[in-house]
Amino acid sequence: MFYSRKPLPEFSDRLLEDLKDLQAQSSVRLFDRLNKFVDEQLWPALPKPHRDFLDLIKDKFLSFSLEEGLERFLLDKLPGKQLDADDLGKEDVFEEPTISMVKQPVNVQILDEAEPEGGQRVLELEAEVECLFDSYIDKSSYFTMSERRQPSATEWNETYMSAEFYATIRVRGYATFDPEDGEFTDFEITEITGEGWHYD
Repeated sequence: MFYSRKPLPEFSDRLLEDLKDLQAQSSVRLFDRLNKFVDEQLWPALPKPHRDFLDLIKDKFLSFSLEEGLERFLLDKLPGKQLDADDLGKEDVFEEPTISMVKQPVNVQILDEAEPEGGQRVLELEAEVECLFDSYIDKSSYFTMSERRQPSATEWNETYMSAEFYATIRVRGYATFDPEDGEFTDFEITEITGEGWHYD
């Protein structure tokens, strides 16, 4: 496939002839408009749940964003949730890792879609979310870490350091979408798993 923002006549004659030859051999298709490329190539390749829901968004709610729609629920539901250090892929010297701040979700995927009675749509979604975690580390463990691996920390008491770090988690759940108002009305988290780990 070949797509260009320029109208085809603006190609050099030699390049245009080569592209037409390739097209004749069925290895290349020419698209002179982006919307034609999207409608004919990208849209049909999407899984059906994506197509059904995104068709609705395309027709009625062009400004709707999956990321922004989810963000307000994650800001409400994720802070205060505690994960095991093992779930985040890290050693257990980090005690009681608790989400304290949430960034906007990314890589939101529609896994499934249903349209139960009542008009609203239910979408099963999965997203990656970078979060700031608060945790505690025994001082002896903290000071035996290499400097490179030590998280940002302050003294908590005689025994513990209060530490914070960023980690990326994967959140899965069910979002309810109102097709009249064009927004999510609820999001129920069903699973949280660790996706990665890095220190601030």
